[in-house]
Amino acid sequence: MSHTFAEMIEAALKSLGGRAPQKAIADYIEEHFPEVKTRSTWRNSISGTLSTNPLFEAEAAVHEDGKKARFTI
Repeated sequence: MSHTFAEMIEAALKSLGGRAPQKAIADYIEEHFPEVKTRSTWRNSISGTLSTNPLFEAEAAVHEDGKKARFTI
C-alpha cells in the first residue's frame, strides 16, 4: 500500500467534514483507496489506528441505533 492507515483516515476525515463515525471512515477508505481490500484485516487496522494514534480523538455521538463514537482530527 502506498498510504499508511493514519494517512487514509486523515484524508477521509478531512473529506467528511472533520468528524465521522468509524463506518463512514471505512466506507470512504474502501471507495477511495481500493488497494486496502487486499488485506483481510484492513477494517481492524482502521479501528486500531483510530484508537491508538494521538492524531485522532473519539467523541460521543448519539445515532438512531444507539450511542457510538465519532472521530475527529
